[in-house]
Amino acid sequence: MSNIYNIGKLNKAKSERKLKEEKKMAQYDVNYSCGHSGTVSLVGKVTERERKIEWLKESGDCPDCYRAAQQKKAEEETKKMGLPPLTGTEKQIAWADKIRIEKIKMLESEMTSSMKTFEKMGKHEAFEKVRKAVEEKGLSAAESEKYFKNLEDVFKKVELLNNFKSTTSASWIIDRR
Repeated sequence: MSNIYNIGKLNKAKSERKLKEEKKMAQYDVNYSCGHSGTVSLVGKVTERERKIEWLKESGDCPDCYRAAQQKKAEEETKKMGLPPLTGTEKQIAWADKIRIEKIKMLESEMTSSMKTFEKMGKHEAFEKVRKAVEEKGLSAAESEKYFKNLEDVFKKVELLNNFKSTTSASWIIDRR
């Protein structure tokens, strides 16, 4: 019985040693296109690893330069959209800028022309218009409820969009991602 147990332990030790060796083999020192150097972990076929290393040399920025470029892009987009600057830690601001831009674009793309019309009307006038339309069509209570719920959802999206556009709190944006 102890022989089987010892063989199992030996096989496990060999597997762990082999795994450590493979991990070492997957580490590559790379000179990035930005001029910085670093170590990357790559897995997969050797040809794919070599292709990735070549790409990093020709086109890939190091992680620090990549983050800086992404942050600069977000700041430019923020200025272009006319959004107020955010408050918070440097990391919160960087993350929240990205989230805010994505959320604003998503919410704006979801807004149809009728939604924009209702937004311009204001909540009271829009609900009154829907109420009259429901009465004219003679819809049941269940059917009319759908119209009012959809209109309420429109105004919730509009409010959320306006909040994303006007807030200066990075933590508020992160909490609502």
